[in-house]
Amino acid sequence: MNTGVYPGCDIHNFAVIFYSRIAQPLGWRSRRIALTVSQILWRITLSNLMEGQVASVNAHGDLVTDISIEQIAHVPRDESVRINFGGHETIGLYPDPHDQPAATMVAKLSDSGFLEVGIVGISLSEMLGIKVGEPVKIEW
Repeated sequence: MNTGVYPGCDIHNFAVIFYSRIAQPLGWRSRRIALTVSQILWRITLSNLMEGQVASVNAHGDLVTDISIEQIAHVPRDESVRINFGGHETIGLYPDPHDQPAATMVAKLSDSGFLEVGIVGISLSEMLGIKVGEPVKIEW
C-alpha cells in the first residue's frame, strides 16, 4: 500500500528503515522490540489519513467513494479535514442535506452510506472530468 506518508513504503519497509536508521544507532539489540515500536509508529503515522477511490457517479454527477460513513465516523467534522481527488481539494465533512450555497464543492455523509463529493447544483463529474477509479484521500 502506498500511503502517501512514505511513498512506496509498506509496513515491512518501514520496519526495516526504522531498525536500520533509528534502533541500531541507538544501540537497540532486539529486532523484536524494534519491530513492535515500528508497528506502533506506523499506525500513529497513518491515523490521520484514509484513502479510497471513486466507486461510482450518481444521477446528480456527485462522486460516490468506496469510503463508508462507518470508516470515517471518528473523523472530525470541522475545517481540519481535507478531501483530495484528481488535483482538487475540498474542506470539511457535511451532512446530507446541508445548507451550503450553490456552486460550492462539498464532501457529504450521504444516505448511500458512503462519502460523496459534489458541487451544489452542478455535476462535478462532468465539470471536472473525474471518473470511477480516481483516488480519493482524506486527511485531518
